[in-house]
Amino acid sequence: RVFSNYCRYCGEGIPESIESWSGAKGGVQRLGLNKYVVSNAPPDLGIDELKSFSLPNRCRFFLGVDEYILAVSELGTIKAIHLNQLDEDPYTWDTGYKIFAEPAVHQGSLYVGCVPDETQYIGEIQAYTLGGLALQPKMIGQRWKIRIEGKPIHALLPFEDRLYLNVGLPDGKCE
Repeated sequence: RVFSNYCRYCGEGIPESIESWSGAKGGVQRLGLNKYVVSNAPPDLGIDELKSFSLPNRCRFFLGVDEYILAVSELGTIKAIHLNQLDEDPYTWDTGYKIFAEPAVHQGSLYVGCVPDETQYIGEIQAYTLGGLALQPKMIGQRWKIRIEGKPIHALLPFEDRLYLNVGLPDGKCE
């Protein structure tokens, strides 16, 4: 794997993996550096001025959709901010559960894989309509949630009218 050799979150080396890149990278903290790429400073988007954009716990994922940045924390807090309104406070909501699977955006909806209870192998997929971000005041509505057997892991993949995901099972296998 050539994608990343060093973790950006902690700076430690990342072991080689034969897994798919989305599962092997393990989220935003593993969007690392490799020996073939020279690291440059990120573009100045004014993000350093966003003091209210910090999350209550570790950020797992960043997503971009239309003109919004979505940040998803490990324990389920989600923040959304418009790139042309960086001086405003981001809209914040909470899934209520820990997030292992990389969320996905498809046709105006955000899909999140959550784990209500880590001791049980029961997960939940939640869907949120993002159209409410354009309203004043902003509001996000939960479209639906579905309980599933197993923990949603790796990335959610929407395709046409279906949603694909990997599910971790108690025996250590995935399907």
